[in-house]
Amino acid sequence: MYSKIKLNVANWFGVAIGSLSFRESVPFINIARKEKGDFKVIGGLKSTPYLSTLVNASLAHLLDFDDTLLKTILHPGTPVIASALTSVQFGMGKFLNAIALGEEMAIRLGARNGYI
Repeated sequence: MYSKIKLNVANWFGVAIGSLSFRESVPFINIARKEKGDFKVIGGLKSTPYLSTLVNASLAHLLDFDDTLLKTILHPGTPVIASALTSVQFGMGKFLNAIALGEEMAIRLGARNGYI
């Protein structure tokens, strides 16, 4: 299970980092600069947990090459991995578990609402 999650995380970071080379990422980076904090934002800034999650998720989805559950229109990794990054300080196991649980929840909610 963790090997697929790790692949998804690598994909997420690749897309998020790649988005920094496009001018459309600038407004998101500027949002992260509004408040200082201890949580990392893709590109080297630090901001509050809320803003770092918002900006990281936006950057990961900017190019729209992030994960997609093929049976649906869902991109569960975009918000889930960005949110889980705030837990990485508690260890890699908790980080990977947060992603597994978050993606499972997103997929089940999507299925319940007719996206599968």
